Amino acid sequence: MIAIPDASAAMTLPRHHFPIDLSSGESGGGLTIADDHVLRRLPAAPWKTVRPLIESMVAEGHLPDLIPWSEVASDGDWIQLRHPRVRVISYPHEWCAEMLQEAALAHGRLLAAVAKGGMALKDAHPWNVLFDGTRPVFIDIGSIVPLAALAELDYLKDARTRSGPVLAGDVFELMFLPYFLLPLAFHRVGLGQIARRMLWRYPLNGAERYPRVADFLREAGPRQWLRAIDGVRHAAKASVHLRTLCTNLERSGTLDVFADGLAELVGELSPPRQRSAYSGYYAAKGEAQALDRPETWNAKQLAVHAVLDRPEISTVLDIACNTGWYSRLAARLGKHVTAIDIDDACVADLCHSAGAAGEAIVPLVADLTQPTPDRQRHPCGGLLLIGSECRLRADAVLALGILHHLVLGAGIPLTDALQRLARPAIQSLLVEYVGLDDELVMKEPEFFAAYSRNPRDFAGFTLKAVIDALAAMGWQVGVAPSFPPTRSLLSCKRAAGGTHSA
Repeated sequence: MIAIPDASAAMTLPRHHFPIDLSSGESGGGLTIADDHVLRRLPAAPWKTVRPLIESMVAEGHLPDLIPWSEVASDGDWIQLRHPRVRVISYPHEWCAEMLQEAALAHGRLLAAVAKGGMALKDAHPWNVLFDGTRPVFIDIGSIVPLAALAELDYLKDARTRSGPVLAGDVFELMFLPYFLLPLAFHRVGLGQIARRMLWRYPLNGAERYPRVADFLREAGPRQWLRAIDGVRHAAKASVHLRTLCTNLERSGTLDVFADGLAELVGELSPPRQRSAYSGYYAAKGEAQALDRPETWNAKQLAVHAVLDRPEISTVLDIACNTGWYSRLAARLGKHVTAIDIDDACVADLCHSAGAAGEAIVPLVADLTQPTPDRQRHPCGGLLLIGSECRLRADAVLALGILHHLVLGAGIPLTDALQRLARPAIQSLLVEYVGLDDELVMKEPEFFAAYSRNPRDFAGFTLKAVIDALAAMGWQVGVAPSFPPTRSLLSCKRAAGGTHSA
């Protein structure tokens, strides 16, 4: 998931430096993301109408999911708001099903709250949400408008299939169905990878149109067809339910009832708890020790704790996090953690455990061998989505139990594999070396396809070769014991005068 250029560009600077200007959905509007805050330019007229109502609701605790803001400038037709930057910028194609569902429920809660003041939402899509840990935060304050303002929105008038006045339900029928309900239906039948691919391929304002059922079906392979058809069945049922809610809203005009119906509808698409071959990874390796009992920890766990327990480390990226033992260790040390893995079930498990404990972990389904580039607004240009190489940078990067899979399994050259792991590291990098003589490497050849095909090609995959490659990239490398003792941890700090490779 970390976007990587050719390895020869190892010490180039990142493409982006904050502040970053993003393309706005409104002509004349704008969004600037700085290191610790965001500036948002909005039309003044609707804001002046809704501001006192929103402020009173925030004061009364009715809008807990809405990001706090302050007004910093006004020039007549436009105002500028400032709000704190959510530390991790993530996108729906990286979320597990539980996170997408929570983002959907947050929309319903917000709509129910603002409806009491005669307001509505002019958007209903997941790019209006970021996650503070596992808690959804609604960040598009300008999406809250007077209910009457919906009638002036061309994209709603053009998309309507019914006569009569434009209603709040039209927003949800237009956006909520393709961007929440349809993906959740495929998550529900175990095809989350298809849901995420569609959310990346058809982001709002980043493609010519919204995703359709046929797009989801085309992504399914022959072995997935039965589940895909079941996903379509769930999506069709959700569509009928949503249309019924919209029809009832047209008759009654009761938005809180509509919002309650949305919550019920989203609940019907709750994903089942999944397990994968890696769900019991820590227990199988003898590393499932209690986080609050350091006297039981092994050498690897103690070494990682020592590396992270430093005040200069504020943010941590845990690559190939599995179910997140080390992510949770970092969070308990007061770090803000982004945890990534390609395994849906493991990320969902971490989402549940981190959410229950209130830990500052954003768990994402991400594959660092398939980078996410910048995404431009369609059709007029302008940066719409920020590439992962900028978003996922952290003070410290954990790359535990992954290097040998990249080299021996995927056949990625050693230097390139290390560069992929090192790129998001601002200060520190912790890499675990697992050699050719490791018991699991020898006993599980199916996990190391490249090595199994041509063992002689990997004779140079040694601890010394890894250390030398890291040193050539500008890292000072220390070696510590791991677990089991046949493995090693390479604790790396940037050498004096080194620059961050993004």
